[in-house]
Amino acid sequence: MHTHPSRKNYVHFQPLGLAMGLSIACAVPANAFWPADADTAFNSYNNAFYVSNGGNAYYKLDTGSGTGPGWWTLAEQMEMAEDAHDRNPTQGNKNIVSALCNGFVAQYGTLWTSNSFNDDIAWAVIAFARAYQITGNTSYRDRAKANFDAMYSRAYDTALGGGLWWTTGKGSKNACINCPASIGSYLLYQITGDSGYLTKSQSLYNWTRNTLFNASTGQVYDNISSGGVITNWVFTYNQGTFIGAANFLGNVSDATLAANCTKNTLCTNGILPDSTENSDGGGFNGIFIRWMAKFMKDRGLQSTYQPWLQLNANAAWNVRRTSDNLGWNNWRSNTPTGTRYSWGCASMPLILQVIPADGEGIMLCQDIDYQGAPSQLIAPGNYSTSQLQGLNVADNSVTSLRVPSGWKVTLYADDNQTGSSWSYTADTNWIGAANDVVSSCKIENTAVIFYQDVNYGASRGASLAKGNYTLSQLQAAGVPNDWASSLRIPAGWTVIMYENDNFTGTSWTFSSSTGWVGTTPNDKMTSCKIQ
Repeated sequence: MHTHPSRKNYVHFQPLGLAMGLSIACAVPANAFWPADADTAFNSYNNAFYVSNGGNAYYKLDTGSGTGPGWWTLAEQMEMAEDAHDRNPTQGNKNIVSALCNGFVAQYGTLWTSNSFNDDIAWAVIAFARAYQITGNTSYRDRAKANFDAMYSRAYDTALGGGLWWTTGKGSKNACINCPASIGSYLLYQITGDSGYLTKSQSLYNWTRNTLFNASTGQVYDNISSGGVITNWVFTYNQGTFIGAANFLGNVSDATLAANCTKNTLCTNGILPDSTENSDGGGFNGIFIRWMAKFMKDRGLQSTYQPWLQLNANAAWNVRRTSDNLGWNNWRSNTPTGTRYSWGCASMPLILQVIPADGEGIMLCQDIDYQGAPSQLIAPGNYSTSQLQGLNVADNSVTSLRVPSGWKVTLYADDNQTGSSWSYTADTNWIGAANDVVSSCKIENTAVIFYQDVNYGASRGASLAKGNYTLSQLQAAGVPNDWASSLRIPAGWTVIMYENDNFTGTSWTFSSSTGWVGTTPNDKMTSCKIQ
């Protein structure tokens, strides 16, 4: 359930000229998170909070008591696990999604109308609809459909022009029910093909836009009371679900306005607002990030929004506590010691699942344990002293380094790849004899790596040696069907991509790393040969 007094990350209406946020250029710099850190963050979160019993699972409330789970917060934590699966669609991540759905039903039953909060049901509808899309388990689809229908029938009426009541008490109609319900209804349209759900999704969105959306500023107001009084609190999660619904329904201009409002007026130095960790607001930013990221990717707006979202992802990762890699929800201050709360800690792993790292490459660091001034991410090639200096690597300054799987870096004591040398193929938190004597380096790939997006972006597969790979073998290596958009290839190797399984259908041959495979092969590979 939700209670207004616990909601901390809001602003009352103010003219946009009095923006709370400064430009991102003024933000405090943070070390970039590493692509593998997304796995570390999710695994660390599960180590701290995930409780499994046979085929059922849930997230406990905190690191200490072991009690739990929550209700709507559990549904949102389930979505965080679904985000992890969407980034890295392994069988293990799919099993986690299934176990959480089973655990939710074991805790709350198959019909959820004993909960008087209509929005709680809407959040769970989204989680179960997405779980069906991931697993194909029709019971999850059926739970989403039955509970949406039951909630809608009790929550909708024509008072105040339509829309859904927040609770069965019918005291207000809120953005936090109407926007998630619009999203849930759209997902039901996708998974059932019933156009009635599309009609409901559009109707709920239209009501929210006409009643609670400020089309001049992009603010999504919190609620309108039964007496017709609008409360103009602005929360990041309402901004996010409004963007999500607008994106599904093709209302790009509305979504853009709400996104810009969040970026320009709710942030401080580009970072999303703080909130009380052990409260409803503890996970608001994660909900915003999920739907904002999807909007950005669906509409190809990375150049506009990705640097800002990566700034937040880097901040979230950098304020974690390194003892257990848990990170709380206030991304301008370090995560405290002591008991931490699963809801407040959910947004950090979430943002690393849905926002790509700044890229992939070698990172040379000034101090041990990857601390101190980091280099920019460095691509394959030979680098002289002056070239390294241009990448923020001072002469004789390297102490630790990060190396992705399938990469190799050779460090040299003298300029232009001469003098004593040391080679590394994995992260090394202390480079030993090479410490503070590096003047040049050589970086190369040692295996083929497929990437989900152009320019080696988003998720990557495992490092692949020479051989022939069927669809099932690629999937086992983290390369889904019809997925690859770019690839890295070691010097002298050749990759043949095939449109169909077992090396059949149209083929495309690549003999060097390619940041964009081209329009025809893009998202078409089902099997491949590496020679």
